[in-house]
Amino acid sequence: LLLVAVLILGMVSSQKIGIPAELLAKALNHAAASDGTQSKLVQNLRNGDIDSLYGVAKSMHSENDPITSVLIWHQLADSSAHHIPSMVALGFAYSEGDKPQAIKYFVQAGEDGPHQGALYNAGRLFAEIGEITQALAYIRYSANLGKDEKTAMYAASRLSETAAKAYHILSDQILKMIDELSLQQMIDIFPYSNINDIPIAGGEVDKIWKSAIESLQAFTRTGVHDQVENSIIELIKLQNLDDFSKIQKNILRSIISKSLELSNIDKSEL
Repeated sequence: LLLVAVLILGMVSSQKIGIPAELLAKALNHAAASDGTQSKLVQNLRNGDIDSLYGVAKSMHSENDPITSVLIWHQLADSSAHHIPSMVALGFAYSEGDKPQAIKYFVQAGEDGPHQGALYNAGRLFAEIGEITQALAYIRYSANLGKDEKTAMYAASRLSETAAKAYHILSDQILKMIDELSLQQMIDIFPYSNINDIPIAGGEVDKIWKSAIESLQAFTRTGVHDQVENSIIELIKLQNLDDFSKIQKNILRSIISKSLELSNIDKSEL
């Protein structure tokens, strides 16, 4: 059966989905052994159906043939098929032994789908390797996917709740270590440290924030005090707004404090 399958599927492999004939043959043998040679599943495989091939690979993975299944998922994910479920499957397949590789596929599936579970798992793995900015960003993306009418169809309420809970837990953990973070880490974290997407990208508050940070970064390069003074004044304005999260208010407080230390400016002089 294997040799016949290779001959039958060689044309399908090259013309339809670009899967090597040997991998398709293994999938066909697996499907035939479980469903019979005349089954609809076998016919779908012969016709080059991508979702059927993904499903068979999933079955093979659960029945102790992980190498073949991963090879098939790579073909489906990395080729022109750009198969989102295969990207997610690769994310889980690599999640224990190769977290960077797992993150790569979760991020790709999450953003290209969008795929809510992939977004959440990307954030979860970023947190595990200590990349807290990316962790906040992707977990929040997952939690808020259902709030946007353009992406609501891809969201499930239970997963949205799980992601929101994880986001708040991570935020609380970061809050406890604010004073241990570098200035750059706080700057990176700030835009993602509010579950309600505040500051809104391109909004007035966002412009003030970016202007303040640009002035601060310019001061660190040039040492010109006017720049850091302008930065601190703008940050103090932001500190008085009510819409920021607790973690954002603490980040603002800490950035202002570090800026004053760097510049040797007395806050009362501003």
